[in-house]
Amino acid sequence: REEAATQSFWHQAVERAPDGGEAARVESMLAWFDAARVIVAHNGRAFDMRVLWRHYAGDEARWRTHLAKLHDPLEAVQRAGERIEGFVGVKYTNSDRDQLRAILALPNHSPDMLWGCDEELLDGLGLGCAGAVGSSYNFAAPLYHPILKAHAEGDLETAQLWQSRSVAVIDALKARGYMEHAKAVMGLVGVDCGPARSPLGQLTNEDNESLRDELAALGFFDWVGA
Repeated sequence: REEAATQSFWHQAVERAPDGGEAARVESMLAWFDAARVIVAHNGRAFDMRVLWRHYAGDEARWRTHLAKLHDPLEAVQRAGERIEGFVGVKYTNSDRDQLRAILALPNHSPDMLWGCDEELLDGLGLGCAGAVGSSYNFAAPLYHPILKAHAEGDLETAQLWQSRSVAVIDALKARGYMEHAKAVMGLVGVDCGPARSPLGQLTNEDNESLRDELAALGFFDWVGA
C-alpha cells in the first residue's frame, strides 16, 4: 500500500545509522508498533517477540497486542490477493528463497512476484518470478535485456555472463556508496537527475570523473551503449 511505512531500529550500542542519521532505538519501534494496523515481518510470527520482551517493562497486554499484528509475507500476499481489488504484484527483495517458493506455490495466487535483487536477477527468474523491480534498471537496462532473453531461450552461459557484468557494476557502486553514486550514473548515461539528497553524500566533479573512469575500465559504457 502507498501509505505503508518502513523503518530500521538499532541496538542501544549503535550511535549512528549507516546513512549517517541518528539511530532509532528499539523503544521507538514499540510506539511505531502501537500505531501500525499490520506488521509484516520477514519471518512473520516466527519473529522472536521474546527478544523484545525486556523493552516492554512488563506490559504484557501491549506485547500481545503487537504480537497479534504480526504477519509474514506469505500470509500478507494471501490476504491482499483476497481483499484488495486490483492487487496484481509484489516486489520481493527478501533473501528467503523458500518463502518465495511457498508464495509462488499458492493455489490460484494472482499477484506477480517481481524480483528485487538486481545482481541476482537470474536467480529470481529461475525461481519463477514474472519480472523485476530495481534501481539499476534505470541506468543499466541493456545489461539485463540479454539476461531475460537468454533465460527464456535456455542459454544459461550467456545469461550468467551478463549477470556477472551486472554484479561488477553494482559492486563498484556499493564500494563507493550505492545510492548517491547510482544517481550519478544516471547523469553519466545522459539523464541528469541532480545530486542525491542529504544525508547522502554529495559527489564532487572529481568523484564523478573517478566514477566514470572506473565504470569505463569495467566496460560499462560499451555494455549499455552509452
